[in-house]
Amino acid sequence: MSQKQEADVRHRDEIVKYIENQLVGPVGGPEELINDKPHKRYLMGILFPVEAVEDEVSEDTPDEMDNSVSLSSEFKPSSMALSFALSEGAKLKIVLTAGLYSRDESKWQRKAATETVIFDCLHEQSKSQQVIDKRARVSIVKRPWKSGHIVTVALSNDRPSGIKLNPADCLYQTKIHCQLEEGQFKEYPGTERFRFDEEQEELSLLYSKRVNWSVGHGCGSVWEDEYDETPAWISSASVPAREVYGFSTDIDFSEFPDVPEDILSIQTIANDKQANEKTLVSGLKLFVESYRSWIKGIERTSVADHHTAARDRILSRLNETADRMLGGIAALEKSANAMRAFRLANQAMLMQMVHSGKDFGGTARARDTFQFTAPEYFGDKFKDYNWRPFQLAFQLLVIESLIYDEAGDYSDSRDVVDLLWFPTGGGKTEAYLAVAAWEMFYRRLEDGLKGAGTAVIKRYTLRLLTSQQFQRAGTLICALETMRKHLRQEMGNEPFTLGLWVGQDSAPNKFTSGDRDRPAALEKYLNLREEDVPENPFQLQRCPWCGTSIVPAERTEDDADYGVHATESSFAFYCPTSTCSFHDDLPIQVVDEALYQNPPSMLIGTVDKFARLAWLEKTRAFFGDGKFNPPSLIIQDELHLISGPLGTIAGIYEAGIDTLIRQSGGRAKVIAATATIRSAEQQNRRLFGREVQIFPPPGIDESDSFFSREDKSKPGRLYLGIMPSGHTGQTALVQTAAALLQAPIATDQTDQAYDTWWTLPIYHNSRRELGKTMTLARDDIPARIGVIADSGNIRDCTHVEELSANVKGARIPEVLDKLQVSAHKEGAIDVLPCTNMISVGVDISRLGIMLINGQPKTTAEYIQASSRVGLSAPI
Repeated sequence: MSQKQEADVRHRDEIVKYIENQLVGPVGGPEELINDKPHKRYLMGILFPVEAVEDEVSEDTPDEMDNSVSLSSEFKPSSMALSFALSEGAKLKIVLTAGLYSRDESKWQRKAATETVIFDCLHEQSKSQQVIDKRARVSIVKRPWKSGHIVTVALSNDRPSGIKLNPADCLYQTKIHCQLEEGQFKEYPGTERFRFDEEQEELSLLYSKRVNWSVGHGCGSVWEDEYDETPAWISSASVPAREVYGFSTDIDFSEFPDVPEDILSIQTIANDKQANEKTLVSGLKLFVESYRSWIKGIERTSVADHHTAARDRILSRLNETADRMLGGIAALEKSANAMRAFRLANQAMLMQMVHSGKDFGGTARARDTFQFTAPEYFGDKFKDYNWRPFQLAFQLLVIESLIYDEAGDYSDSRDVVDLLWFPTGGGKTEAYLAVAAWEMFYRRLEDGLKGAGTAVIKRYTLRLLTSQQFQRAGTLICALETMRKHLRQEMGNEPFTLGLWVGQDSAPNKFTSGDRDRPAALEKYLNLREEDVPENPFQLQRCPWCGTSIVPAERTEDDADYGVHATESSFAFYCPTSTCSFHDDLPIQVVDEALYQNPPSMLIGTVDKFARLAWLEKTRAFFGDGKFNPPSLIIQDELHLISGPLGTIAGIYEAGIDTLIRQSGGRAKVIAATATIRSAEQQNRRLFGREVQIFPPPGIDESDSFFSREDKSKPGRLYLGIMPSGHTGQTALVQTAAALLQAPIATDQTDQAYDTWWTLPIYHNSRRELGKTMTLARDDIPARIGVIADSGNIRDCTHVEELSANVKGARIPEVLDKLQVSAHKEGAIDVLPCTNMISVGVDISRLGIMLINGQPKTTAEYIQASSRVGLSAPI
């Protein structure tokens, strides 16, 4: 690791230690003296007496009042345990530790307690004995398993108690540590052995190096990180932690010396002056051959006999993928139009990346505060703009199914759903945008005017995702339109345009409604002009090309400050900056009526909006309406969200859309993208009625798919588990959130680390739970911070924002912009209660911490939500 990365890890370790001290204790050291009752001060790691069913009455409560609190309905654990597998004849040293508290006048004094027990599997049977001054009991149960044993070590509170709880009878900061004296730990049997489908067989091979050594009962289970064959110890953990490492998308060219290093350069691919067609094709073939070499390495790798069938299926898919990539190169070689579109698409993506950066569209600016000058895209400044290997490979793979063959037809893969499966933040969006750019160029080169109209349909499930992707796609469309103006002979006079087709709460359906209380586009614009602090209701927040804000920060009398033209019969965006290339008109549209009049080249919409197809005849404009070819490329992002009842309805509309396109003489290609997928073949069959091919297909080791490899040289994403002992979920949320919010100040974080830990998103499974947190964030959580913080060092949490379906569509981009404000500036968000709206498409690089309140309903959702933080900093 670099010095900075090592510092990042140290900062993170400080945060983790602070959280453990606050939630488990002892915050004041082994012999601490605290004011609060310890079972109220600490959240977990507590074992309660079995008989206690009522909390003790506070001493300052009047006699006529009884504030006894029933504990019968609360989870008051009295025991915890570890289970693991051992070899025959193993010998264990079991170390049991706990904290004991006794009342010292008005305060509580801690005393540390430790006891060691030896257990010999060969000569001893199950046993139980009292430990820690007869206040606890350890029970060891041995059961035969294969050639060894499964052993469970349980620690329980053995203190006699009345029905009222005495905090001194509890055991605090409890821990079980099992150290091997002789023998070995064995892999703990999991439930996957009861599943017999082919996908499970392949997953078993894929994750065969990820061994689970133990399970915890009422606690977490951790073991030695670095070991040769088996760990030397296993331990319980009140706050279990697991680091999930990131991945590297780089190719080690030293392994494949024949591959030209500049084959990933977007400039090289786009500019025929840097590489002629022959050189480019040769480089692309060598690139795919390096993939072939990696596949041959897998063929030579030996696996266990029960994994052979799974390996053979995996190898078949890997070779099919390589064949299709080579087929794409061959098609580019044979078709001049395909090669031309490939180079143009790469030039458009280069321009898109440049203008998405902070120097241009990536930073919001006021009107005419700078002189816009078009950059030199093929200059040295942008020579390091490269494709990640999987992005280039995906283009070659999909292009193979988009090009006519020698017989004037498409390959069989045209009807296959190509599913781009890559981790969050890996660059899936750029990969499929490149394919979309290729298709829009290729149609016009092949079919002239008929190739205009709506060529690409991009669908999303959530309006937040649509909003963010709309801005990215807008930059690409601006690039295409800039290029078209210089290529009119090839691309025609029909402009490349982008359309947003969503519900009226997010974008207007009509030019005018004639009613300011039920506004359409014109009325929203008139209302906007009267607002002292204008709130942009039109989704497009800034010019994608130069970054000029479409709406000023404060009300002005000058219409030119507002980049909107709205009348009773038209609506258009323009860039307010006079030197911008799109000062006269931005090729972006959000009003339904305008979209029907002039169908966009790329249509972005939410799944539910496509229900309008059955009710509104004007929507036929999106399918060519006899004037243009129907859409030829359909992109479905975040495929994992199309499931359950939504998937059932979406499947019906998919069949309808496919029929409309075929009746219009088309045959659409479908590509999808997701970071999490399971049972992909079944889902795609039910949704699209098509076979699916996952790209990149996994190899036989989940840490290496050629296009991505696990990278342990950098800090990963650290997951902590919090399960309260004897406290409600609400109390757990308050105490955990307070500790997380106070941690950056209490641990003296500075500079970037301070900003990384500052804003706390709190994920919820429902809006009902989120509503409670909004109240807690303004009351109970700040109050708890006051309890745990040192005087004079208390954090003030005043900026609370919500990100859920409760937020109006027009405000969502505003909230996202606020999330970009660093902790060192006024207005930085302290707490962000949110729902699964944050789990798709929210890329805020400064966020480095998240609290997930309650386990998400699916593993896919868990991965998606937690992946939205730590994109550029350790979490």
